[in-house]
Amino acid sequence: MLDLANSPRLRPAEAREAAHEAAALYARIGAPGDQSIADRRYVALAAAPHHYRPPNAGLGLLTPAEKRVAEILAGGATKKQAAGSLFVSFHTVDTQLRSIYQKLGINSRLQLVRAWDRYKATSN
Repeated sequence: MLDLANSPRLRPAEAREAAHEAAALYARIGAPGDQSIADRRYVALAAAPHHYRPPNAGLGLLTPAEKRVAEILAGGATKKQAAGSLFVSFHTVDTQLRSIYQKLGINSRLQLVRAWDRYKATSN
């Protein structure tokens, strides 16, 4: 349930409910450490702004800088290589990649490659 609460594909209300249920389940089985983690996730979700973007809403949501990072990383480069070719810091690329994942509703490099391939196929 906690993994579900952390899913970027879930609407905020559903994620909060999953975190709340995870905390209750951990309490029932006597796992106070995990219950505390689930409780903190619930509080964070309750305090977060409630902006929902559907999964894979499209690369049109990305800034031009994020598109450049997405293109380089989808091409197989590491974050360090992308930073070098764009003349920015590793941390800038890392931050942009996290933003890309959030905006596209994805959570892996493989999903980024697939999204980028779909984007390139439709833009040609």
